[in-house]
Amino acid sequence: MKPIKRITLKEVRAAYAKTGLTPKRNIWLEEGCACPLGAMLALDGRPIDDAESIDDIESVVAKRFGLNLAYVRGFVIGFDAQAALRWRPGEDRRSVWRQGCRDGRAVAKAVL
Repeated sequence: MKPIKRITLKEVRAAYAKTGLTPKRNIWLEEGCACPLGAMLALDGRPIDDAESIDDIESVVAKRFGLNLAYVRGFVIGFDAQAALRWRPGEDRRSVWRQGCRDGRAVAKAVL
C-alpha cells in the first residue's frame, strides 16, 4: 500500500498560530475556536459552499488538502475523542481510517 498524506502537528500548530484560533473539540469553527481541520480551513480562506453536514465538510477537507476521506473521518473521531459510531470504513480503508484516528488523538494530546 502506498503512503498516505497525513496531517502533521506542525501544520496544525501553524494554522492555529496564523489564525489566532483556540483549539477545541466537537466543533468546526465558532467564536474564536476551532478543531484542527477548522483552523486549516480558516487559514486556507476559501469558503465552503453548500456544506450542510459534517460529511460535506469532511469531503471538502479531503479534496482541498489532498487527503483520503477515510483518513479525515478517522482524524475527526480521534481528535474529538468520539466513539466511532457515525461512520465505519470498509475493510479496504480501515488501516487509513485507523491512522487518521491515531493522528487525531496525537494532535489533541499536543494542542489541548
